[in-house]
Amino acid sequence: MSAGHDSAAFDAGYDTAVLVIRDDRVLWRETTRLWLRERMDGWPDHDVLQVELVVAELLDNAQGYGLPRYVVELVLDRHAEILTIRVRNRAPRSGAGWTQAAGLSIVEALSEQWGVVSMGNSTTVWARVRFAAV
Repeated sequence: MSAGHDSAAFDAGYDTAVLVIRDDRVLWRETTRLWLRERMDGWPDHDVLQVELVVAELLDNAQGYGLPRYVVELVLDRHAEILTIRVRNRAPRSGAGWTQAAGLSIVEALSEQWGVVSMGNSTTVWARVRFAAV
C-alpha cells in the first residue's frame, strides 16, 4: 500500500481482519465502525469513509436477507492496492428472495467490482475497493 494507507492492524502482517456479529440485536453499526477505524488507523479519511459505507450497506443487506451470525472479512492486497470486503450470513430468512436493493447500488458505485456467492446455508456478498496511490 502507499504511505497513506499504513495501519497498525495491517502493517503487523495481518492482511486479513475478521469481525463476527452473533446477534441481530447487537449495536452493530457503532461496533463495526469502531472496529473498522481501528484497522484503518492512519488511512486517509475519505478511504475510511468509503469502506465504512460499503461495509454498512453489505451488513444491511445481510440482515435483510439472512440470519446471524454475520461475518465481516477484510482482505488487503497491498500490491494491487485493493481491499476485498466480504459479509457472510446464514441461510436466508424464510420467503426472502435475493434481489438487488438500493444499498447495493451504493456498493456498486463505491467499489470496483462486487458479487454474491450462495453456498449451502450461507450467502456472501463481496466488494473490491481500489485505492488511488497518494
